[in-house]
Amino acid sequence: MNRFNIDSAAKITYVTENIYEYPQVTFADEDLCLKALSRKWALPILKNMIARETVRFNELKKLMPNITSTVLSDTLLKLEHEGLISKKVYPEIPPRVEYRLAGRSRELKKIFEDLVEWTQHWKFSSTSSAGSRS
Repeated sequence: MNRFNIDSAAKITYVTENIYEYPQVTFADEDLCLKALSRKWALPILKNMIARETVRFNELKKLMPNITSTVLSDTLLKLEHEGLISKKVYPEIPPRVEYRLAGRSRELKKIFEDLVEWTQHWKFSSTSSAGSRS
């Protein structure tokens, strides 16, 4: 039973990584991709994951102290269902769970770098007007 809602324009296939099978969403258009990335905490989570090979839940929580555990958990689940991150559960007691970027999310690193460069280029003080740069 699938417990997530994807618009009908998205194609869902199932991907097996290690011993876990999870849905992989293929975005039919850029609107669905933007919808996935525009969730309130999606970009900060992905930004923090780009710098690390693997990350655990509490590591992410410490990096983003303003997010609640429930919202972090829900957002990670949605990102996993959309195929942007993968989750590996180790059969240990206590359970150990690691998250990592899925292959296509690793490509976001270049986009984040370009966004930082763009932000630095257009950075201005709060007293200057937006139209003062050309």
